[in-house]
Amino acid sequence: ATLAMATQQQQASPNIDITKIYLYQNIKTQAPSSTPLSTLQLIRIISTSSNIISPTTLVIGFNPQTTSYDTDGWKAVNTVPILKLACTKWYYETSDGVKGPV
Repeated sequence: ATLAMATQQQQASPNIDITKIYLYQNIKTQAPSSTPLSTLQLIRIISTSSNIISPTTLVIGFNPQTTSYDTDGWKAVNTVPILKLACTKWYYETSDGVKGPV
């Protein structure tokens, strides 16, 4: 049953890859980052409301082994499925009402 669930999730979200590496465009200088960041690093930076990377910051997938770039080119963070989730404001509800964003 677990394998079937994993397969279903993978089929439902084929564009989500948490192992992917990216370069981002510096907001102030407009230059590409000199250090590649993992998807998980980007999620952490984005979800902490950092001024380093915003939802409209451009990112490009990067393969450090071949030093090649995604053929899709540069994309805004809020258009990359897994990163888009990190940009989302999350709220929760208690008996006292809606709280957040968290």
